[in-house]
Amino acid sequence: MKLNKRHQSNIASAIASAERETSAEIAWKVADRSSSYSDAPWIWSVLLLTATGFFQLANGWNGGYGVADILLADLAVCLVAGFALAKVAFLRRLVISDARMKRRVTEKAQSSFFTGGVHLTKRHDGALIYISVLERRVVIVIDKAIVTATSFDGANEMDPLLMDIARLEKASWLNREMFVWDVMERIKRLGDYLKEYFPPKPGDRNEVPDLMV
Repeated sequence: MKLNKRHQSNIASAIASAERETSAEIAWKVADRSSSYSDAPWIWSVLLLTATGFFQLANGWNGGYGVADILLADLAVCLVAGFALAKVAFLRRLVISDARMKRRVTEKAQSSFFTGGVHLTKRHDGALIYISVLERRVVIVIDKAIVTATSFDGANEMDPLLMDIARLEKASWLNREMFVWDVMERIKRLGDYLKEYFPPKPGDRNEVPDLMV
């Protein structure tokens, strides 16, 4: 999902507004995907080849060609079709397990937390909202000061805060305007939560970029 400058500016404004209410730091990152899942095209190709083979056996069809010719033709067609199908996001998700997507998104979110310098805040009160579009998952990574001050650690998906903030509406993944509005609303909710534990302090400054690229 490509966000234009207006979308990014709106989200940045939402973060600035949230950060005025708290001394904690909030950053966000939108990734097209958290892994290449390079085996997905091959999985689709095998599935298509298997289905084609069963269909041909069930119907006793050979079209007058030898078995070797038919297998080569099937293989070529199924490889092309499998790689084409895997380019479609929702079809690629169909052959990737939820557990695997969750693991990859979590790993990428944690990596982004460090590569983006969110862990370098002076009081260790940084929070990253990481959004991965292909997997349709949102992960919140928070620094140790927030974990210590609150009961929230960002890892338990049944945590009321995570359920409230991190689950974007299904329609938001299909409409950029709704997606941006939904993200802005989540940022506001996270800011409202953090200000109870980290009220604004004199001299606060923005220590990490609001948007991570």
